[in-house]
Formats: sequence, structure tokens, C-alpha cells
Amino acid sequence: MTSNFQGIVLAFAFILLLGNSGILTTLGEKWNLAVLNNYDLYTTSGILITFIYFQIPLATLLLYPSFDGIKTEYKEAASLMNATAWQFWTKIGLPLVLPSIFGTFSVLFSNALAAYATPYALLGNNYALLPIRISSMFTGDVVQQVELGSALSIVMLVLMSTMTVLSNSLLKKFRKGV
Repeated sequence: MTSNFQGIVLAFAFILLLGNSGILTTLGEKWNLAVLNNYDLYTTSGILITFIYFQIPLATLLLYPSFDGIKTEYKEAASLMNATAWQFWTKIGLPLVLPSIFGTFSVLFSNALAAYATPYALLGNNYALLPIRISSMFTGDVVQQVELGSALSIVMLVLMSTMTVLSNSLLKKFRKGV
């Protein structure tokens, strides 16, 4: 259910845990843990941790059926032929799950590229993420720059479309076994 725990709620949860006066940060100062004591949530590493937090459960949900679909008969047959675990995964397991891995990567890329609420709640306009820049062009601090916001939206559309086309072509290639 953590894949539904994103956006503003996720940002506030991380602020409560790892913010300047967060619970873990305060404990890090009290117990003199350098990792927590010097941690700054409002940087690239903070965004990375929050993105990882909501991307891993989504990836797990998308990949679980694929890994569950590997039949025990395949493992038994490989075992009867004296195949090692490495040989099983490189010759049988990975080719079976590779299309799902490509599809999952495409979904996760699109999800991360379009994420707006979490980074904005953590960093405001102080970080150059594409969705935040697009939004700031349309709302404008002093003057709106609708034409620049529209151009950045096209860049985002091209990025997403390119990734989707690439993912679909890889899916077709690996499903056919070519």
C-alpha cells in the first residue's frame, strides 16, 4: 500500500522523520549518529529517498506476477540437467521476466518524471525538476511565461513518448524471442 502513499502526504511524513527537526534527525543528534546528524532532506538525496520509497512498492506490485509465473517445472528441469542457479536465471528465468522488467521500468520512469507534489512540497521552486518548472511557467512569480511552459511540456511529452516507444519495441523484441 505504500505505492498509494505519495505526494504531499509522503513529503510531510519524510519532513516529520528526516526534516531539520525530524524525529530521526533529532535522535541522530542525541545519539551522535553522523549519518542522521548531518542529513539534509531538502537536497537531491532527500528527493532520491522519497522517490525510491514510493517506486519500490510499485515495482514490486508490477513484477511479482512475472516472477510468480516462473513454473517450478522449469526449475526442476534445469536442476535435472545439472544447471546452476546462475545458469537457470541467465538462460531461463531472466528471459521470461525481461519483458515485465522493461514494462515496469517504463511505468516507473513515467511516474518519476511526472511526479510533482512530493518534490514541490519538499523543495518548492528551489529544485529544477521539469514538472515544477512547467508549473512555475504557467503560474509565474511576476510574469507568466505560457509559451516557455508549453515548450517544456512538449519536451516532457517527447521524453515520455520516446521512453514508451522504446519500451514497447523492447517488449515486442523480447516476447518474440528475437
